[in-house]
Amino acid sequence: YAVFPSLKGAVAGEDGYTVVIPAEQTWEQGEFDMPMVGLGNSEQHISFMNAASILKIKPKNLCDSYDGVRVAKIEVSSETDMIAGNVDVTYAGTSVPAFGAVKGGSKTITLSCGKNGAPFSETFHIALVPGEYKSLTITITSNGGGSQTFTLNTPEGKKYERSKYASVGLKINNLAIYEPANCYIINGP
Repeated sequence: YAVFPSLKGAVAGEDGYTVVIPAEQTWEQGEFDMPMVGLGNSEQHISFMNAASILKIKPKNLCDSYDGVRVAKIEVSSETDMIAGNVDVTYAGTSVPAFGAVKGGSKTITLSCGKNGAPFSETFHIALVPGEYKSLTITITSNGGGSQTFTLNTPEGKKYERSKYASVGLKINNLAIYEPANCYIINGP
């Protein structure tokens, strides 16, 4: 068994492994954090598989037309479930990983977009523990400090599967992202 990357808490042993779905993730253009698990065969070849579900967030707005306004961070939260942390994984006699309970987990995942932020036109990917969640909250914060929150409610529960995308298109209300002006010019009568 093998785990990649070797994050603190990720351990491979004889019967399976503990994989880490990070609560703090980092945006890089065209790349994202994806924990992987590997199973070796008798020829000592290891086949790796994605260990997380992928939340794919695509904001829809005109924010890139405003000079310097960028995404500083995106937070995904669950009120009831751990969506990040250490997860025990076994194969239970099959080639498909089975996920156990989250240990030392977090109900919030933060995707940090670096010092300069990311353009609103990007597609953002967040790795989360595979599972069924009834409600997730997504908060997008700009580098100016403005933010907007969206709630994904599915009363019967939505299944977020290992190695599959759950795509979300969010319509950003620009007034919620930008701070209001602190001065105004008024024309004469």
